[in-house]
Order: sequence, then structure tokens, then C-alpha cells
Amino acid sequence: MEFTQEDYKRIIDKYHQNKKSQREYYHNVRKHNEEFKNKNKQRANKYYEDNKEKYKDNYIRKQELVKSRNLFNYYKKKDDIDTFKEKHKVKYDLLVERGIITLN
Repeated sequence: MEFTQEDYKRIIDKYHQNKKSQREYYHNVRKHNEEFKNKNKQRANKYYEDNKEKYKDNYIRKQELVKSRNLFNYYKKKDDIDTFKEKHKVKYDLLVERGIITLN
């Protein structure tokens, strides 16, 4: 089955029209419905409770990276990156490994 440029244009226009109508329906009808609001709130609370540990683990995992990056930015602002390399070798290596600092 071969598609012409006109077929592609028609398909894309139909997709955009469908998205627009869905967006209008949500903003004009659905989000003002109390039943929908309560159901959505319950779903969001359940998702939060189910994934609380995942977000906590992610926060702990990224904590060292964020601290290292903040410290690097402090030394960068003072234009003293060589001191950062000497004093905080492990943190510097972590930033290089993650691609935040590029070696020249």
C-alpha cells in the first residue's frame, strides 16, 4: 500500500483535529465533572503511595551527584577549578564519569 503526499497530509490533519477535539472536551466538560475529579485524585494518591519508595531511592541515589555538582559550581564561580580537583578528587571523578564535566 503506497501513500501519497495528500494521504499523509490527510492523516496528519485528522490526527491534529482529533487531538484538538479531545483537548477541548477535557477542558470544557471532563475536568469540571466531580466524579472525574474524585476518581483522578484517588488514582493519583494510589500512584503516589505505590511509588513512594521508588522516588525515595532515586533521591538518595542522586544525592551525591547533586552535592558534587553544587560544589563544582561553587568552585567554578570562584574560578578555582584546580582546587576542586585537588581537594575533592572522588567528586570530580564522579562528575567526569557522568559527563557533567568534559575533559579538554
